[in-house]
Amino acid sequence: MNKNRPNISEHLIQRLYEYGARHVFGVPGDYILNFYARLEKSPLQVINTCDEQGAGFAADAYARMHGLGVVCVTYNVGGLKLLNPAAGAFAERSPLLVIAGAPGWQERQKFPLLHHKVKEYDDQLSMFRRITVASTDLNDPSTAYQEIDRVISEIITQKRPGYIELPRDMLDIIPDAEIPPIRQKKSDFDVTRHHDTIEAIIAAINEAKQPVIMAGGGIIQYNLVHALEIFAEKTNIPIVCSILGKSAIDERNSHYLGVYAGIVGDDDIRRYVESSDCLILLGVLLTDVDMGANTAIMNPDALITLSDDCCHIGRQSYPGSGLMFLPEIIQRKLTVHETSGCPTPVRDKMAAFTPGDAPVTTESLVLALNSVIDEKTVLITEVGDAVMMSLDITIKRPGGFINPAYYSS
Repeated sequence: MNKNRPNISEHLIQRLYEYGARHVFGVPGDYILNFYARLEKSPLQVINTCDEQGAGFAADAYARMHGLGVVCVTYNVGGLKLLNPAAGAFAERSPLLVIAGAPGWQERQKFPLLHHKVKEYDDQLSMFRRITVASTDLNDPSTAYQEIDRVISEIITQKRPGYIELPRDMLDIIPDAEIPPIRQKKSDFDVTRHHDTIEAIIAAINEAKQPVIMAGGGIIQYNLVHALEIFAEKTNIPIVCSILGKSAIDERNSHYLGVYAGIVGDDDIRRYVESSDCLILLGVLLTDVDMGANTAIMNPDALITLSDDCCHIGRQSYPGSGLMFLPEIIQRKLTVHETSGCPTPVRDKMAAFTPGDAPVTTESLVLALNSVIDEKTVLITEVGDAVMMSLDITIKRPGGFINPAYYSS
């Protein structure tokens, strides 16, 4: 056995750092205390919260901003509180890693009833398997390195949560196995393989009379903000965002109009979007919330849908991850479109905030918030009214608006 290899806990911490995590949220408990001690001595900063569910939501928000969020808790009484945040992260495509301590593998064999156990020792693992893209129990040292890498890589690639269960007697074990190279992000994009699809997309866009770009959360998740900016600049096509996609672009951008969500939002923007003969959906989740309680009116024949898991031109489906085509599309020859009937952006309709002694109203609060937001501000809203009242606020940085409006927890 090579003593220069890291033990299981060291490898896990090293991989978290290599994949971009700098903070870990959570609540310590006895089955995870020794791992917490190692975290405290690592380059990662531990953020303790008052409750495990709160730690999960904080890590989810962190994931949406930084590409990987990590939450660490104890067995069952801590872990089961994270089912709700993990479910929300799965529904809204957030790369969240849940690390949960567990009884040691040897003590499980010896003692049938250890505290925090529900029915079977693997109950927690079984529940998380339903709402994660990858999960594992690090009970086999020979595969521990590979399992850690597999789970984190799938989280990063699929932009959805994963789960690692860490038995407390496995922390210091040094696997008798080679350390695998860090996994690179997978991509199914190949220009030659998708040439005809890309040409069909470009032809539909170039021939359109009133195209509109609708940007969703996938733009932020896949680091396509700059590609979106170039696309709009080259084509002069106006941009709207879905509710989950709000702040997919700096909302001072000259092409940005506002949020479109059916009857929710500005009427002029709604009419313009719904009369478009080419509505280009980029990373949009077509949820009932994003569609204004299903009041959105979009002609299926006029849609180009490019998401992380599909590609559609009208009613025709094409293979591949359509959203990944955007960097290639902006390299091609694109028509510059006229926008003579384009509505006034919402930001230009907002009144200036004037401080005074009048009672605070929803409208005055929105104007006040709009007046203080700058390029460093991230606005995090509660679900419900707080989301809806904030849609017209001008967010001055990509990814600067965070809301769990679809899962709504």
